[in-house]
Amino acid sequence: MNKPQIENEWDDMATQIQQLEQALQEIKQRLELVRQAQIDRTDFEIQQDELKAELGKTKNSQDRADLKAQIAQIQAQIETAEVEIESRLVSWHSFREPFWQIVRFGGLGILLGVLIKSCAG
Repeated sequence: MNKPQIENEWDDMATQIQQLEQALQEIKQRLELVRQAQIDRTDFEIQQDELKAELGKTKNSQDRADLKAQIAQIQAQIETAEVEIESRLVSWHSFREPFWQIVRFGGLGILLGVLIKSCAG
């Protein structure tokens, strides 16, 4: 192997490692969005429960209509949060490429270790 070819291989590995780091960062961002959507959904559910309790106590038909409209609006927000959670969940498909890169580089690392050990000893 000549020196330029070895340097090119190292550059390729560095590029692929950078791509792995970027993919990991994207996964972390998606996880944070899912976490925030779950918090929002829980908050909306609490608000909805409070409004339902208030609806049970209210006798005025106009107030009841307003409360029902607010409950419907919160229900729509809960459904939106659930869709956000479902659309952002991490699936195997998003891990497929990074997984195989890890397997490849891990195998390459083991192979290099065995080669170096056999040459040294």
